[in-house]
Amino acid sequence: MEVESSEELRCPQCHWTIVCDVDAMVSWLQRHGRLRRAQEPEPAVVDELFTVAAGQFSCPECGAVGLLVRPATDDDEDWGESRPCEVCGQPIPPERLVAIPSTRVCAHCKQDEEAGESQDQPEYCPRCGAIMQLRQSRGAGIARYAMVCPECGKR
Repeated sequence: MEVESSEELRCPQCHWTIVCDVDAMVSWLQRHGRLRRAQEPEPAVVDELFTVAAGQFSCPECGAVGLLVRPATDDDEDWGESRPCEVCGQPIPPERLVAIPSTRVCAHCKQDEEAGESQDQPEYCPRCGAIMQLRQSRGAGIARYAMVCPECGKR
C-alpha cells in the first residue's frame, strides 16, 4: 500500500502521540473492527474512516477513550491545549513549553520548589512543632475537616 498521507493520533488526557501512515491507519481500523475488507482500500477512504473512528479508539498508555486526529506535520504546534502542571494542575503556558519542552511544572511551582516552598511540605504545629494531621470533625451533617496537632491537640 502506498503512503500518501499520514495522520497524527493523540490522547487528550495523557498527551500520548503517534504518527500513522496509511498502513498503520488500516491496522488501527482493523483492530477496532472498523475495516474488514480483504482488498486494499483507497487511501482517501482509509483516511476518512480513521478520522471518524478515532473518537472511539482508546489510548494505549492511559486507556482514555476518544483520541484526536490531525494531519501529521514536522512542527510541534499546540493542539489547542497545554500540558497541565503536575503540582497545581494549571495549564503550563505554551511559551514555557517551547522554551523547556520536557518541563512538567509551571514556572510558579518551579519557583516555589526552588525557594523551598513546595506544596508537599508538611504543616507543623506552632505550639509544639509536631506535624499537624487533617482530621474529620465529629458532628452530624456536613463533614468538616481541621488541622489538629496529635501531640498537644492544638487546632
